[in-house]
Amino acid sequence: MLIKQRGTTLIEVMIAIAIVVILAAVGLPSFAEWLQNTKIRTAAESVQNGLQIARTEAVKRNAVVYFQATDATNANWRVCLWDAALNDCAAGVDLVQSFVSSDGATDVRIGGMPDATIALTTPLGAGVNIPGQVGFTGFGRLVNNGTNLLRIDVINPKLAVADQRRLVFIKLMRFGRFLSEAVSI
Repeated sequence: MLIKQRGTTLIEVMIAIAIVVILAAVGLPSFAEWLQNTKIRTAAESVQNGLQIARTEAVKRNAVVYFQATDATNANWRVCLWDAALNDCAAGVDLVQSFVSSDGATDVRIGGMPDATIALTTPLGAGVNIPGQVGFTGFGRLVNNGTNLLRIDVINPKLAVADQRRLVFIKLMRFGRFLSEAVSI
């Protein structure tokens, strides 16, 4: 008489656990890379939104409004009304908007250039020319002061350059209009 076996044997359970461990070991590094690249995307979207808000507020208020990348060690930024006498954000006026990198973009850094002559394939270092800013007039045009960041790189130094999806913002002026384009490099 044959006895039917029910359940699983210890060997079968150990084989299943070994397969799960091997799959996790193979997938974990790529998951960590994906997570870090997602932080780059979050910071880049916040930068693009900040630039659009600064331009919109400048037109809406018919005043000079600046987008400022405020810290070289993270992706923090703010949008504020500009006081020409102080050469800084207007005192006593609430910020239009701000972003703190702890809101989903930890480990991400911003680098900027006041000219766009460096090839896009050449990454800017983390924190280059930061603090830096982009100003808009009441007509929505770039403030013509020579200090505007015309290129902004959003990078994650935790990843090797080959592994990260670096995003580059290029500001172009066409027919007196500001255009922002994010390029994935």
